[in-house]
Amino acid sequence: FRALQPDTASNPIVASIALELQGLLAWRSCDLIRAEAIMKSAIQDNVYFLDFNTPFAGRHQPGWYLAEIREELGVLPGAIDYFTTILGPYVVPGWEGTADLYEGLGNTDEALRYDGLIAKVWANADAELQPRVEAARSRMEALLQARVRESN
Repeated sequence: FRALQPDTASNPIVASIALELQGLLAWRSCDLIRAEAIMKSAIQDNVYFLDFNTPFAGRHQPGWYLAEIREELGVLPGAIDYFTTILGPYVVPGWEGTADLYEGLGNTDEALRYDGLIAKVWANADAELQPRVEAARSRMEALLQARVRESN
């Protein structure tokens, strides 16, 4: 990976953060097409997939923003592509977005899969996260009940 360099103009992390901010401004201005293009540019190899012991580990905001922008654009498979690449401490929230999108697309099997991952990985999480675990379990139960109703 690339280490931080004293020359900020050539630093890929600084350049990427600058692009991310430009993308956020475009998104805020409701220019979703431009925001999408800029966020794609902000995602660079060796910048957002650093070793987890570095200060920028888990810095996956451009990918997260890109998933949300694509969801707003109605490009749900493209949103899923980015939600499922989120790593580190944001992996489970990425799975929540993925489960919701798959449910919206009518892909019950994948929605169940991601809700199941949430319930499994956060089963013993802190009390403040348990409502999200329960929400995933409730969604799974509702999806399974709907599947049973459809088959009758």
